Amino acid sequence: MRVEPKSLSVVADGYETRDVQLRPVLLSALGLVAVCALSLWSMKVMFEACKNTMSHIEQRSRPAAIISETIRFPEPRLELNGREAFAAYRARKDAELNSYGWIDKQAGTVRIPIDRAMDLLAQKGLPVREPGKPPKADKTPLELIQERRLERGY
Repeated sequence: MRVEPKSLSVVADGYETRDVQLRPVLLSALGLVAVCALSLWSMKVMFEACKNTMSHIEQRSRPAAIISETIRFPEPRLELNGREAFAAYRARKDAELNSYGWIDKQAGTVRIPIDRAMDLLAQKGLPVREPGKPPKADKTPLELIQERRLERGY
């Protein structure tokens, strides 16, 4: 079945000679704008209602004594002067790295300045084993793991 064009001028010209009807396009655009405006207005009304409800709930649930009392955040709190606290921390650690002191007095463990430790290490050298000799080990890694498990009660 063959469909005949309504107007022979459309076929002869190669394009539509009629314009788009403006009224349906404008009504659709106007409807879209109206729906958007109605949505925005209803959201504003809803948010205002929620805000008013929450303020009434907060006023009823908090006695005046609680409101006047300062509520403190639980530990650990944020540092108010983070840069200064970090600078003080770095100064303490630098002082530890560059001074003598006891780590464990009973065990006889001392702390020496890092520069002095590097000098001593450069003088003595690192311990090395002779080529071809395996490292000394009293126990294998597996035996050490099993021993730790027994100590911890696993």
